[in-house]
Amino acid sequence: MGDAQRFLQHWKAHALLLDTRMDTPPDFETVRQLRRTEHTAGLLIIAMSNIQPLDSLPSMKEAGFDGHVRRPCSLWRLTDLIESHFGIVPMRNRR
Repeated sequence: MGDAQRFLQHWKAHALLLDTRMDTPPDFETVRQLRRTEHTAGLLIIAMSNIQPLDSLPSMKEAGFDGHVRRPCSLWRLTDLIESHFGIVPMRNRR
């Protein structure tokens, strides 16, 4: 079990931003394990990669990532992914 899985056993996160280069098990095994675990299966998991990702976007999606951003990433991009996932009306659209 990796550090992320151990950490998430004790903390009920709603979202996880995971650097794809930090996922040491091959083929995004950390994300696959999180998807197989009941209390983290519904967790929003966003991949963060370099400008030119070594891994293909389809393989990231197949592994279980919900979204993808590239470094450097604007805060508004992360906010849009989180709002979209949780069905939150963006602040700029509220009246």
